[in-house]
Amino acid sequence: MDTASDLIMKRPHLSSLLQALLGLGGVAGAAFAAPTINQAPQSATVMAGAQAAFSVNATGTPPLHYTWQRNGTGLGAADQPSFTAPASILADSGASYSVMVTDGTGNTTSASAYLTVNPAAPRAFADWAAAIADPAERGPVAAPLGDGVSNILKYTFGFPPTQPAPAAGMPALAAKAGEFVFRYERDRSATGITAAVEKSTTLTAGSWAAVSAAKVGDDGAFETWEAPVATSDTRAFFRLNVTTKANAAPAITAQPAGVVVNPGQAPTFTVLATGTGPFVYQWRRNGALIVGANGASYTPPAATAADHGARFTVLVTGEAGTSASAEAVV
Repeated sequence: MDTASDLIMKRPHLSSLLQALLGLGGVAGAAFAAPTINQAPQSATVMAGAQAAFSVNATGTPPLHYTWQRNGTGLGAADQPSFTAPASILADSGASYSVMVTDGTGNTTSASAYLTVNPAAPRAFADWAAAIADPAERGPVAAPLGDGVSNILKYTFGFPPTQPAPAAGMPALAAKAGEFVFRYERDRSATGITAAVEKSTTLTAGSWAAVSAAKVGDDGAFETWEAPVATSDTRAFFRLNVTTKANAAPAITAQPAGVVVNPGQAPTFTVLATGTGPFVYQWRRNGALIVGANGASYTPPAATAADHGARFTVLVTGEAGTSASAEAVV
């Protein structure tokens, strides 16, 4: 019986036929390969409010089709090798973007690119505190909601000023690699404060000492910090000591002055303050807040006889507290 090699030798035309078939098979194998990702989308870092753009470079059997995904879910975006995400918010930080490239032979999904969103601008404590209804409760150590958590702590942790602090967002002891750490998350947009982890073994005055903490996470909106808990301590208490960077509460150096006007005239009141800014101003008439009166100067509507005796004051809020001016009487 002839072997395959005997057949090729005896029948040269079979050799060329087999070579042609082998070559055809090689072409077919290449044709049926799935698309190749030459350059995957790259991770991006943007400021809040900005758009992030992602693109892919792929080859395959034309035509190529692109299905963009966010966190593994299709976006319904245009069938293009590039994609621009909508304006970013802090909550978008950490989102993953990938793309599935498809041709007539199959599909290939790219590696993920990650989006980091940084705060567009720092948020001063005064701006945060302005959302609290009662201006007298806007100071750093105040706790207007009765939840036992001061305003400066809520500001540090990124809690809304008008809602009780959630227990899940407070500093806590956490297990890590068979040991324990003191862990807390800090809002990256909160400025004007310093935060230090401290430890005491007795809870007595003067016994608190600073403990070295390290940043172990940062998603663009929040930082995660941890301090080790030594197993050699038979008893230890940990706390987060948050203070304003400066203790200069607003001091009013020029009070708004009383005025005498005729009906139809509009007086202007002005205040000057020093301390740790930036400042937020809130003018009041007879003790009631005036909506939209938030500047260092305020001009009320033209006076009428009913305005005789009206009393105007202003609350000046800074990083370290709130100060109220003297009354200016019309």
